[in-house]
Amino acid sequence: MFHLKLDILRYLIVIKFKGTLANVPISFSGEFLSIVGNAVADRLPTVQARPWRKSLAEWNESGGFLGAHRNKDAEIPLHPWPIEAVAVKYQHKRSYGYDELVFLELKLIGNAADHGFFLEVLLPAMEEAGRTPIEEARHSNRLWGAYEISAVYIASGSKWRPIAEEGSIDLDYRPKPNQWIEDLKLVRTDGSRMLDKITWLTPFDPYPQEVDGEDVPVKLEKGLPRPDVIFDQLMIRLNSLTPGKGESLERLLDGFTEEEILLFEGARDVSRRIPVLRTDARQTNHFGRRRMMGTQIFATSIPGHIIPFLTLASILHIGRYTQYGFGTFIIE
Repeated sequence: MFHLKLDILRYLIVIKFKGTLANVPISFSGEFLSIVGNAVADRLPTVQARPWRKSLAEWNESGGFLGAHRNKDAEIPLHPWPIEAVAVKYQHKRSYGYDELVFLELKLIGNAADHGFFLEVLLPAMEEAGRTPIEEARHSNRLWGAYEISAVYIASGSKWRPIAEEGSIDLDYRPKPNQWIEDLKLVRTDGSRMLDKITWLTPFDPYPQEVDGEDVPVKLEKGLPRPDVIFDQLMIRLNSLTPGKGESLERLLDGFTEEEILLFEGARDVSRRIPVLRTDARQTNHFGRRRMMGTQIFATSIPGHIIPFLTLASILHIGRYTQYGFGTFIIE
């Protein structure tokens, strides 16, 4: 397994719609962060609420996320929550009827990986958003004010454990903040299953690369990143999540063993030589701007020793706007 010193709690939130018809847009994560974030700020004492209100101020001044979403000139904040978190809806379905389920994953990372805070503040805020009508949301057939939390699961490695179902919460369960990585092993695939494509479930918005002290745009294949770009963006992501200063590979992988660091360096080098056979990209509208999603198919199978690092990048999300779930991909 990886020896990365990074705490993450992964929650799968099952939302049951209780209205007649709901339109759940592709940018649903933004609505979630805005509406639930304001509900969190309302619940916290004044001092603790201050950073939440500051982070959400830009949206709130534009009429909330629903208002900012229609204004193409409105700036969408990179970090609408003052904690390190990711919210991503995995289904591409847009319309939901009575009792249909919406699945949303919420990740709390680093110092934010606090199960007590989730149970005492975040979960009640989500429940409140499900029973409190929002006039603008009602006119646009959103689900806010018309849902209930049907179940909540927490990840332990690749498995999901229920911690809340139909109103009953397991208050005795104490998750370990490193259990997300328990069975993520640095092993080669056994060859029984060829993995030769990467599908982007959400857009990827890369950070620029620094070359000779200047920011240079990242080269993409029809708007999608090659495996070597994923490795470079993973380093940037690790740099933002791990404590300390500097950008050496040793510091970025501070929790890795010496063997894992050598494997990372070798895998990154090999990733630059994986030939792309075909890129099937499509445009999608996120936050009033056109962005790319789709699939890259490679001419050869992805080498087995690269897979664990790509898996790590898919769990952490890469690029900009990760709080909205950007940078989400699967390996097939």
